[in-house]
Amino acid sequence: LDRSGQALLAELLRAEAARGAAVLLSSHDLDVVASVVDRAVLLHGGVIAGEARRRAEQSNDAFRHELAGLG
Repeated sequence: LDRSGQALLAELLRAEAARGAAVLLSSHDLDVVASVVDRAVLLHGGVIAGEARRRAEQSNDAFRHELAGLG
């Protein structure tokens, strides 16, 4: 997806999550992941290599940095 499509999809996923829906997002784009999820799992070779949960006060940038450090 291009940037505008990513932004629209992220907005729709956040809206569904706010309504109480469980959302599963698979992506290599950590910016999109950090802007949508509260919990992320990093897979390497099909095996869980790391996991992170967003803290209440954590910004998207700080969460993205934490996600990048999992690998």
